[in-house]
Amino acid sequence: EEVAIRKVTAEIGKSLELGPVLVVWLLDRTASNYKLLSSATTGAKAWYESQEVKQMTLEKNKKLQSVVAGFDETLEFVLEGPDDDWQKVRDSFGKVEQSSAGKEMTFTAVKQVLDKFGPLHGADRQLVIVIVTNEVGDDVKLVDEVSPLIQRKAIPVYVVGSAAPWGQTTPFEEQARRGPRNSAKAAEKAEEK
Repeated sequence: EEVAIRKVTAEIGKSLELGPVLVVWLLDRTASNYKLLSSATTGAKAWYESQEVKQMTLEKNKKLQSVVAGFDETLEFVLEGPDDDWQKVRDSFGKVEQSSAGKEMTFTAVKQVLDKFGPLHGADRQLVIVIVTNEVGDDVKLVDEVSPLIQRKAIPVYVVGSAAPWGQTTPFEEQARRGPRNSAKAAEKAEEK
């Protein structure tokens, strides 16, 4: 997972070349995800300790701002942010505590992030969401509500962990059936005919 985080942070770096970025880290804090989370946060902490990120903090230009939150059945911001202090961000990863909850409300968490930080996404700042989870999510019914919000604003969302993007347990099979540009709703309509 550290390798995946390095790839994600490289993409964030590319976005930073274009302008200021707000990164929201959504971390699945359930017991089933603890091993993945531990490895992923090690990679994220290493990035915030990099000279490149430290330099942005010293410049005080707020080019890179971050928010860190843990989720299970609920969403808890451990760094309400947006904050540009690399040490605060790095330390906040350690504040996401494992929970005994058995549900991952992934799409609910993404929707709450969009409600809170979506208005900050625009010409002068890009919002990027990074999700670390090992499960599809127990609220998959929200995928058709959340996906258009992200697509409309072209908000990058990176998922580290599960090979089931956006609540699809067989994503390649479904995409082949629908075609690359059709939504899940279009696929349902086709099945009804």
